[in-house]
Amino acid sequence: QRHLRNQSVGLYIMNRANPVVRNNTVRDSGGDGIAVCFEGRGLLDSNIIKANAGSGVLVETEAEPRVTRNKVMDSAQDGIKICKNGKGHIEGNTVVNAGCGPSGGSGVMVSFGSTPVVKNNTIKDCHSFGICIADEAAGVIERNNITATRSHGIGIFRRANPVVRGNIVRDNAGVGIFISQAGGGTVSDNRLALNRGSHTTQVIVEPGCSATVRENITG
Repeated sequence: QRHLRNQSVGLYIMNRANPVVRNNTVRDSGGDGIAVCFEGRGLLDSNIIKANAGSGVLVETEAEPRVTRNKVMDSAQDGIKICKNGKGHIEGNTVVNAGCGPSGGSGVMVSFGSTPVVKNNTIKDCHSFGICIADEAAGVIERNNITATRSHGIGIFRRANPVVRGNIVRDNAGVGIFISQAGGGTVSDNRLALNRGSHTTQVIVEPGCSATVRENITG
């Protein structure tokens, strides 16, 4: 097991590099813990990614890694951030206490045209959303367990168009799923309970949004 620290990013993967990064500890970096960019690939598996000053894991600019079974803890910004047409498969990770820095952040942030699969992750105790999809991003958000965030469990904004299905969203400070600012997508078969943002509903779809919401289980 290697312990990686750096004044900027802990580890960069870029330019179609395709490594296996397994069983490392990446912590206390001055920027992101692990950044995969410029069509980088690779497998990030079973790492501890902790207390980095940016995001725990950043995926951007056509990168398409597999990010599996990592523990992403105490990130100052987002726990896992996929942006700028990022892709990839994000599965089986545990994200805890993301956004604990002054600018805050979500457990998983998907934005700016990105299209990942985000599946079977445990996301809890984050300082903003559990998962946020925004800015014309899409992808599949499936079977994640989202609890005890300080905002909404899942947020969809600004012409994002994801498939959000089969997630368990409970005990969050906001509503279970919040759709605003022309958010779209399909939201189905999610289990929503004990979210405290509204006394009357677990899902809010604001005017001007095109999302299809069906067959969710509340209560």
